[in-house]
Amino acid sequence: MRARAVLGVVVACATGSAGRSLPAQDPATRADVRQLVEQVARSTDRHALERLAREYRPPATACTLLPARPATATDLKYGFAVERIGELTRKTSDLLRALDCFSGFATSRPDWPMAWQGLGLTRLALTRTGAIARPGPLQPTGAIYVQGAVAAFIRALELDPDYADAALALPLAVASTYRVPIPLMAAREALRLTAPTPAGGLPAVLLARGYYERDTGSRDSTAVLLRRYLAAGGDSAVAYLGLARESFAAGDRAAGSDYYAAGRERAGRSAAGRSAYRENISWVASPAELAAFDSLPAVGVDSALRQFWARRDAESGHADGARLAEHFRRYEYAAANFLAAVRYPPGTPQREFLTSEVETGPPDTTTTAALDRLYGDVAGAGSLLNTQPLDVSVEFDPRAAVYLRLGPPDNRFGRYWAYYRGSGNMYLPVVPRNAQLFGDLCDLDLTYCAAGSATRRQRQNEELDAMWRRAHTSDEYLVRYRRPLQPVLQVYALHGAAGSPGGRMLIVFAVKGSRISPRKLDSAGTRVAYDLHLHVVSMMNGSRVDHDTTRSFVSPRPLHDDEYLSGQLELPARAGRQNVRVVLDQPGTTGSRAAGYSPELAGERGSVVRMDGLAVPPAADDTLTLSDIVLGREGQGETWRSPTGPVPLNPLNLYPVGGDAPVYYEVSGLVPGTEYRTRVTLRRAAAGTDPHAVTIGFRETAISRGQAVRRTVSLAGLAPGSYLVTVSIEPSDGGPRVERGSTINVAAAGGN
Repeated sequence: MRARAVLGVVVACATGSAGRSLPAQDPATRADVRQLVEQVARSTDRHALERLAREYRPPATACTLLPARPATATDLKYGFAVERIGELTRKTSDLLRALDCFSGFATSRPDWPMAWQGLGLTRLALTRTGAIARPGPLQPTGAIYVQGAVAAFIRALELDPDYADAALALPLAVASTYRVPIPLMAAREALRLTAPTPAGGLPAVLLARGYYERDTGSRDSTAVLLRRYLAAGGDSAVAYLGLARESFAAGDRAAGSDYYAAGRERAGRSAAGRSAYRENISWVASPAELAAFDSLPAVGVDSALRQFWARRDAESGHADGARLAEHFRRYEYAAANFLAAVRYPPGTPQREFLTSEVETGPPDTTTTAALDRLYGDVAGAGSLLNTQPLDVSVEFDPRAAVYLRLGPPDNRFGRYWAYYRGSGNMYLPVVPRNAQLFGDLCDLDLTYCAAGSATRRQRQNEELDAMWRRAHTSDEYLVRYRRPLQPVLQVYALHGAAGSPGGRMLIVFAVKGSRISPRKLDSAGTRVAYDLHLHVVSMMNGSRVDHDTTRSFVSPRPLHDDEYLSGQLELPARAGRQNVRVVLDQPGTTGSRAAGYSPELAGERGSVVRMDGLAVPPAADDTLTLSDIVLGREGQGETWRSPTGPVPLNPLNLYPVGGDAPVYYEVSGLVPGTEYRTRVTLRRAAAGTDPHAVTIGFRETAISRGQAVRRTVSLAGLAPGSYLVTVSIEPSDGGPRVERGSTINVAAAGGN
């Protein structure tokens, strides 16, 4: 909130002190000055305010820091009038007039709380102008004006704990305290004084107290104060979001989720609630998601927030609510370790200096020391000054922005964090170069060691820039296992039964014996069982459907390392395009949450397989529709019992050179008696156009609206490699064509 709006806000809200005798200030004087304060707070006419100021003090008699006579209420009125003029004109000269008046008054009559209040407001207004601070009461040499403003408001509360104006202005001043450590301890102690007074029951005061108690180590009081804030009429969305954070921090995930949902439902009703929830998701949302959130009508906020987190749970294969709980866990860790001790307003040169590298100029030991405090010690243990302002003013350092989106790094060396994602590895310089940490990018990836040519260096810099952009526009919460199962898995989208509104998913999987752990069935024999848990999540149009099952496979002996355990699972599925996640793990191997930089483990053995864009056909439709192509192999031990008979499967999706591939697919929307043309094409999967592609065509007349088709494709003449098998169907006399494809792998001679 802008400083010039502070006076009007605090006057409008201050009711607790009315009619109460202040130290060295009788009720009549208090009421007289308050009437003037309310009058000038409402005025926007600078000329009228100038005339009012001249009534209290002739132009020739300016205020001084050391007045010759004891200050009076008239001097106080003059100061408030001139301060309001300075707010309107934004002129430093006008505000300095007011500063002299309030400083002189505080020197002459230091026991008048209203003088300290006026002094604080004037210093806040001067902060906005960028004026260099002058020494004065509670304004030491070298301290900036906003520090003096905080000190003045605190002094006003020490003189009168029921002074609502000061109690409301203090948190606003603290939130504006850039460039210096935030004085939360002193602000907390001052607001504690208001507790037994009516001023202490104001919603804004209770909210600030809750934040300050939390951020200074007295967290057990925060939830109590947030509930009092809610009962006093505070914004319910803000209160419930704060209570959600406290519950998650205490390990009560159920309560945290309930509070978050309660606030989410109310977030669209107020600007404060909407802003609080926007700030909460901004640490993980993409720019497009934030833009969409900003354009939502009030009634759409609840649904958008629900889908925001549900989509992330489904995409990662987690249970509902897991990503939200992880978000709060990461936030707590970042708040404890990655807070910038010195904050700067966004866009200011000072902030840009402290968050970017200094490439030229002599070494500056002062700057180095400041950066050490900003970004932690050489061990990367976190910031040395652990302070935090109101939530809306949080200033994390660059490590937090990455940590909140991606979680703990897989490796750290020097100023870089590494996230290993196969071909999508990310190396992120989260600590400035002059932080003097040991190690460099070369220690993470040898391809970045040699200097090479200028072209190569430019390409590497472009790669690092792309990694940085990806890290700051995406997020993830991986289901991670200590020993990945790395299953071979296929998901087929098929038609459903007649009369059913949806279709089916057929999931075929195989796991190598060396990656799964057997369970002995008896102590004397060799019989073992392999337990596998499958959790299938499908997400479509913001709606999630889960399927969960555990299968036990009995074997007369443990599998050899090169043998595979295979299986299948048939599930009902909604018609339409959806993203599917299959979590395959072994029950009883649950891992524990690791602290700090160690990745969180969901269990000992398991994997998550992502299948995006699975298109499930409807059970019956007038539109020509083709299912996925199920490619099998005789003698592989897995057979699916389709509605038209057994269909061989190929869990490993591996074929020998010169073999055959049985093909099964389903077609609906056929017109009986109409001739259809079918083409089956085999081409190299990696080639956009393959001159050696093989196409087989045939014509058939439909005998029903829906048909299951079986073919056998010969692989004779195909060299080892990956191939795309495509089936297309269209009416022979012209009309829309449907097409589906599936990939097969042809092995060298002798391959299984």
